[in-house]
Amino acid sequence: MSRLAGAVGGFPEAKYRLTVPSTLMNGQYTLAQDLSGKVQEGIKSASEANVRDPQAAAGQYSGSKGDGTSLILSGIYGRVKAPEQQRDRMLRGVGDAEGAIIVVPPMDATPAGSDVRISCQVVTKSQGAFSVTFPTCAWGDSNTVGSVSVVGPASSGQKAVDVDVDRAAELTVKVLNEVRRPVGSGSRR
Repeated sequence: MSRLAGAVGGFPEAKYRLTVPSTLMNGQYTLAQDLSGKVQEGIKSASEANVRDPQAAAGQYSGSKGDGTSLILSGIYGRVKAPEQQRDRMLRGVGDAEGAIIVVPPMDATPAGSDVRISCQVVTKSQGAFSVTFPTCAWGDSNTVGSVSVVGPASSGQKAVDVDVDRAAELTVKVLNEVRRPVGSGSRR
């Protein structure tokens, strides 16, 4: 194993990476746009004291029902020294987007049957008179940090109290289990 992949200076060994598969959730979502290159450029311009060898994995997926539902996956992988801090930073980034307001602050959830702690928040994003309210959930471990947001027709005009955060956390764990792979296994997709 190369020195970059091993544990060095308090950084964990690189064991996992993230992928951007062509479909998620047994074909319920199909990749519409791979955004990894765009996110990678942002990583290069940011100073990451707690992440070594960061790589991006991001994509926008369209729902198979044809109802305009989108799933957005955004993640980085590498050697993460403070995964909880990076997870929280990722959630703050969603709230810092233009027109976005965090209307329910992050809360931790561990879905049944999972050992992964997920943190979810509810965001309202406005663009002119149009507004959507949706959950964003994120995880962080020693090699991967990512977030999942699902926006669809029900998101338009939805009240924050009506957002099912537990369901969003469960979906996030399912997506995580599909996109996290051992280093050296298979292709990027």
